Amino acid sequence: MSRFGAWPCLISIGRIAQCLLRLGHTQGQRLNGKLVITDRPSFQELSHMIGCSRETVSRAMKVLQEDGYLIVTRKDITITRPWHNPK
Repeated sequence: MSRFGAWPCLISIGRIAQCLLRLGHTQGQRLNGKLVITDRPSFQELSHMIGCSRETVSRAMKVLQEDGYLIVTRKDITITRPWHNPK
């Protein structure tokens, strides 16, 4: 089995990434080539935004952090590798 587990988790990672990029571009700031979302939504809020469980968001965010795409703190989410610009 792959690191992502199964297709639902992989799809959720993509949906979370899109949601975070959208938030970063609409509410975030660019700092040194990174996007910083300073008014960090909770995992529960993110789950409502993309239509999945909080547990799925938690697992997907962990993968994105371990792979170096995100830094999550109590106050903000930093997208360290903003991999594309949403339209």
